[in-house]
Amino acid sequence: MSDRKHILIVSNACYPELSPRAFRTTELVRELVRRGHRVTLLLPNRETYRRNPLTGDGLQIVYSSSPVSYTHLTLP
Repeated sequence: MSDRKHILIVSNACYPELSPRAFRTTELVRELVRRGHRVTLLLPNRETYRRNPLTGDGLQIVYSSSPVSYTHLTLP
């Protein structure tokens, strides 16, 4: 049995932005991918993310086309 997990991270900031929150999100994603997990990162649709996207095996980036409301997210 594999310990590999599918993880969804929703964030308002990540690389290449320079802020503490962006740094934490970026490092979390990199570490989870390094450990072999499959990570989906949901980000706002900003040009800065599209020019210099994060990359890695097991990483998928999804850009939101509209504002994300936490009240509409459902967990199993």
